Amino acid sequence: MNKDQCLRAVNQLMEDRRTQGKIESNRRREEISLSVPAIAQKERELQENHAAFFRFIADHDGDEDKFMEFRDKSLRLQDEIKDLLVKNGYAADYLDPVHHCSLCADEGVIDGQLCACYKQALSEQYLSQSGMQKLFAKCSFAAFDLSLYSDEEDGSGMSPRAKMKKILDFSKKYVKSFGEESPNLLFVGEPGCGKTFLSVCIGCELIRSGKFVLYAPVQDLLTDFEAATFRNKEATMPTEEYLDADLLIIDDLGTEFYSSFVETTLYSVINTRLTRKKPTVISTNLSEEERGECYASRLNSRLSYSFTNVGFPAADLRAETLKRKAIRRKKQ
Repeated sequence: MNKDQCLRAVNQLMEDRRTQGKIESNRRREEISLSVPAIAQKERELQENHAAFFRFIADHDGDEDKFMEFRDKSLRLQDEIKDLLVKNGYAADYLDPVHHCSLCADEGVIDGQLCACYKQALSEQYLSQSGMQKLFAKCSFAAFDLSLYSDEEDGSGMSPRAKMKKILDFSKKYVKSFGEESPNLLFVGEPGCGKTFLSVCIGCELIRSGKFVLYAPVQDLLTDFEAATFRNKEATMPTEEYLDADLLIIDDLGTEFYSSFVETTLYSVINTRLTRKKPTVISTNLSEEERGECYASRLNSRLSYSFTNVGFPAADLRAETLKRKAIRRKKQ
């Protein structure tokens, strides 16, 4: 499912909610007409009063006294209906229109702006297609644990924890100001230092704000492009979505099997997104020197000069997390 399909799915969801609301409203009215006939009679009087009022307006009759009569009668009948509902064991608003979202009445828009319910539904659709939902459901900046990093200075004048806090703060600002002019990011560091987790935190936060984000380990991306190029198998994601997503996260660059096709594809993806002003976040264990050995000059040039290099401090978050779990088990 691509970005447009996600939008269509959410629009269909809004329509389904409106339909379900109407069905439930009609069911309630039928229930009340059978269980409390007096309310049904009041409802008919209210409808007749509304019809008479609209005829009054259509006749351009400016009689203010008549206007007030219609209003007062309408308010009186509404109060009487609510009183009868309560006396018969129903909520006073039982006959009000039924909506999943009371703010926008399931239209998805308030005063020309997308309602929070629409944004939530869209973010869920985007997340389901992003490649991040199952693996990184708990990723958020709030869940990023800086205490996993050492607070002892490492010879650079700063501790790994202090360095990581600067990177975390930078990432939060990156999300807040995200747009076409946002820089491409190259997360560089040893395995287990938090590159993938933080890149996915950025992706999840952007999805929550309504951006279409794709996450892909580099080999998965290449497999989809290979399928699209040679037609020997079905791609899991249309290749155009990699090129046009608001943010593309490529994980573990350097773990792919090298070939001329791989080199050409990676360069094409990165260069096309640069041309379209679509930011990309790449994580890699390769140093600048190692990238120079792995890739041809034109691809390495893009990685070196078109990306902001973010160096992660050394850490083994997986080992530290397992160590803490073991300590907690011993204390129990």
